[in-house]
Amino acid sequence: MLEGMVHALHDIHRVLKPGGILLDLRPAIGDRIVEVDLVSATLYAGMIDASATTADKQAADNAIAQAVEDGWYALEHQEIFEMITDMDTADDLRDYGGSFRRSVLAEEIIETVESLTADEPEDSYTVRIRRNMHIARYRKIAKS
Repeated sequence: MLEGMVHALHDIHRVLKPGGILLDLRPAIGDRIVEVDLVSATLYAGMIDASATTADKQAADNAIAQAVEDGWYALEHQEIFEMITDMDTADDLRDYGGSFRRSVLAEEIIETVESLTADEPEDSYTVRIRRNMHIARYRKIAKS
């Protein structure tokens, strides 16, 4: 993974004009939170396990840090922000989890959502996923 990231950063550096901008947008290390937003309260339903992706995310962090250290890019700004994904039902949540390659949405979370929404009219609640994202802006430094 690390070699691929370094190669990609090198290729981007090669094609960017001097002073060009590299935007780095990717999921931050950590699990996603599942909530049910009812009219009366927002209730915690569980965490989507993203631990299988931690090594790849750390490798991406290391690759960009190395590219900065090597003088390819200068970091101009970075931050973590929360991305929210809303859906209508537990079935939507199940479909969402079905798209994961390595993260794990435990069936118990879906059962919790079904339990929390069982007595609620379908259009009166939202199933919400909260995920931290990393964004950074780097400027290309011309190699001499």
